[in-house]
Amino acid sequence: MDLAPRRPRSAWRWSIWFSRTPFATVFILLFLRLLTAGAGPFTYRSSPPGGPTFVSGAPDEGAVTVLRRRGQLAVVSPGTEVTSDTVLGAAWYSYRSRSAVSHPLASRTVQGITVSGTGIAPAEVPQVQSLYVQFAAARPERFWRETAGTLAPVASNGGVVISELPFDIRKVVRSILTLFLVGLLVHSLAWLIVTLRTLGRMLEERLAWLALTPAQREARRRARLLGSGRCPRCRYSINGLRENRCPECGERWTAAEFIPPRYAPLIRSGRCPRCRHDITGLRDTRCPQCGTAW
Repeated sequence: MDLAPRRPRSAWRWSIWFSRTPFATVFILLFLRLLTAGAGPFTYRSSPPGGPTFVSGAPDEGAVTVLRRRGQLAVVSPGTEVTSDTVLGAAWYSYRSRSAVSHPLASRTVQGITVSGTGIAPAEVPQVQSLYVQFAAARPERFWRETAGTLAPVASNGGVVISELPFDIRKVVRSILTLFLVGLLVHSLAWLIVTLRTLGRMLEERLAWLALTPAQREARRRARLLGSGRCPRCRYSINGLRENRCPECGERWTAAEFIPPRYAPLIRSGRCPRCRHDITGLRDTRCPQCGTAW
């Protein structure tokens, strides 16, 4: 006798087993939801990734107050105005990012400085935008210093800076991960196929059972018990008996009623154990299709 201990299942075999369970399907669906949230083929963002935010979570647009101080245009942080200043309006950083029309994996980013206020003349807008760039470059946050370098040509480009990437690496990686997770999702649905197959078999057996007459049902019940090694009357174990008689209750049966255990599941479902021919309602113990006896 081999007394060597059984080797435990490796982590790889456990992962294969887990990947075919309903839990894996739920986890993969959650990951897909997180991965594709707000990242469809034509996405739109109104705040830059990694941009500063307020305590409430709203994006910090870097708004400033545009005023005239001692006859000169100036931009200051909101709330730092003095009584001698003349407030003209406001300016803030604008960001728009969306998928480019040329290709779903391409991205188009528009950055600019929005200037608003009735006291600002159209000819003064480029000067206000230049002042905003200088104000952003002087802020201590790294984000605004880098943004100021990007917005440097804003005043000479109609107030916006447009950049388009032919292949956004983030979208490429997201698309690859999405395809990988979809493949895992299809792989994890193996449990659903097995479940549907089992339910279909149970429904088929139930319908076949309902189609039988009371005498046929009784014959099936006796055959099932005899095939499992039990007396059809008292369910006493009859394994090893040399006669077709129960020593407990005296119930007798014929050899034709006995179904070998290896044939019992198929015969109970109304199929020949060899050729799977339909034997529902058959009174003989021999298949009319292939001649197999049981």
